[in-house]
Amino acid sequence: MNTIRRFILASCIRRKSYSIDIVHVLGHSLNSLIRAKNLEYLTLNIRSKLNQRGSIIMRPYTKLLVISVILLFSSHVFAATDIMKPYPPAEEGYKRMVIHLQPLTNEDNNKLEIIIGKTLKVDCNRHWFGGQLIEKIAEGWGFPYFILKSVTGPASTLMACPPDKNEQEAFVQVRSNEGLLRYNSKLPVVVYVPNDFEVHYRIWTAREESGVAQVE
Repeated sequence: MNTIRRFILASCIRRKSYSIDIVHVLGHSLNSLIRAKNLEYLTLNIRSKLNQRGSIIMRPYTKLLVISVILLFSSHVFAATDIMKPYPPAEEGYKRMVIHLQPLTNEDNNKLEIIIGKTLKVDCNRHWFGGQLIEKIAEGWGFPYFILKSVTGPASTLMACPPDKNEQEAFVQVRSNEGLLRYNSKLPVVVYVPNDFEVHYRIWTAREESGVAQVE
């Protein structure tokens, strides 16, 4: 976003008749586009801000600049939407959660841990849910995704808690059968969970050096 603002500012300087206000108007409006993914909304947003400031005359070259920036960003924003096309919508009672991993220099040295659970009030015992995290393949695309099924619980140990130990909120995890996953920033990690569950994740990174086993 800062790069585009610098580009717009440079254009304003080259044509002294441009108002510097347009830099701020377009910057805020592009943020709105990214949030809304809606070109009609963006157009109204820009028009509203221009009217509020009252200092910009939409000359032909100004309009051309606005349209150019809209086209530049719309292709990027809608490409981000298309990346979800292979994945089916969530079924009733479920929601689709997505993890976008950052590209790394050596992704083979990293693993992804998916942590699913729910925030509950718990006592001093250990609490957990049971469940199966099932891997499926997007039909016709070959991309994997995960869905949490057979959720049970919560269950807990049955220790007696000290009388002065009050209940407190904690994230209670699902104990599933899925281990660490391959780190792959080229594809989103898509997880379907019941509506009242959350999806967290952790990145595990291996050290470069490795140990050597000994003959005994």
